[in-house]
Amino acid sequence: MNKLNLLVITTAAAAWLTGCAMDPGDGEQASDQQALTNATTPSQSGDENGNDVRARQIAQVKLAALARQGITVNHGVVQPDAASCGRTGPTGSSTTTVDALAPGNSAAKIRSGSSTGCTPLGQLNPGDDATYFCFTAAGSFTWTFLQDLVRGGKRGWVRDDLLRDDGSFTFCGF
Repeated sequence: MNKLNLLVITTAAAAWLTGCAMDPGDGEQASDQQALTNATTPSQSGDENGNDVRARQIAQVKLAALARQGITVNHGVVQPDAASCGRTGPTGSSTTTVDALAPGNSAAKIRSGSSTGCTPLGQLNPGDDATYFCFTAAGSFTWTFLQDLVRGGKRGWVRDDLLRDDGSFTFCGF
């Protein structure tokens, strides 16, 4: 990671944690997404072997947004639980994304939980649409619970750096 990206991320995270650069209502989510667009570069490979630096940047921004909302902070670190294999996310809030796979990726496995150790249920390919429901964190990465709208309607988890618009910005609550 170059110094400029680190400075942008550090400055953005500090602003979110102190309440600066917060837009009212839905503008907060838009600000978070814009910061990611400005501060990160796309993944360059498919599946969960994407760009780990980008994946960590996405997680940092999303976890800072949670901290800003006062969600489970321990020693300044938000600690949501990972989605264990077989655990689904809530589906009350959703966003449909056309061509859900991030540019530069050949495919992304849809898994039964937020870990590469969880069973693959299907996959997203370039051009596939998906409905994003929510995200959670697992280690240094965030994962979105989604539904594939092209290949059988499978619901499962995909790492956020592999998704267009960096996945969901709605927290699953765990």
